[in-house]
Amino acid sequence: MDVIQTIVIPTVTFIVGGGLVSYLKFFADKSKEHRSVLEEELSLFRKRYTELRQELDELSVLLIPSAAPEWRKNYKGEYEYVSPSYEVNILLGLGLAKSDIIGKKDAEVFGDYPEFVSLLKAIDNEARLSPRRYAIRFNVQFPGSEEKHMVIKEIAHSIAGKNYFIGRCYPNSIAHEKEQTTIKK
Repeated sequence: MDVIQTIVIPTVTFIVGGGLVSYLKFFADKSKEHRSVLEEELSLFRKRYTELRQELDELSVLLIPSAAPEWRKNYKGEYEYVSPSYEVNILLGLGLAKSDIIGKKDAEVFGDYPEFVSLLKAIDNEARLSPRRYAIRFNVQFPGSEEKHMVIKEIAHSIAGKNYFIGRCYPNSIAHEKEQTTIKK
């Protein structure tokens, strides 16, 4: 009988008195709190995932190769990058390769064409002075090429805060005829 008095009667009293309900409710509330914290963290992770996915999409666009010839020069005016299209469409006509111009300035690359060098400097200056930080020239004929191009120069900023120039050229057929710019040797 002592066993019944010590174990069964308090247990029955606890159950009948609502203790079990309170006990279960306590753990249910704790699990709801834990669940709400997890849901908040999951929401933050989803938001961050969406942001990172968007940044990745924006960066992957930069990696898509462009058919348009493109070149980049640092703030000193030295070539840092030329696209394969630039190498084939522009440099090949001059008998040059990508390795021949990386680290060099316009005057070193196009030294035999002083008018063309001054034109490139003028486009750079126009982009530098433009409030939108870009310049567009039509009917530009690169040395060694018969085709005329629309040249777009844009100024961007590096992580170090230095300016660098991005140049692209497109066939003139996609642009309206504006000004005649032809350079001959």
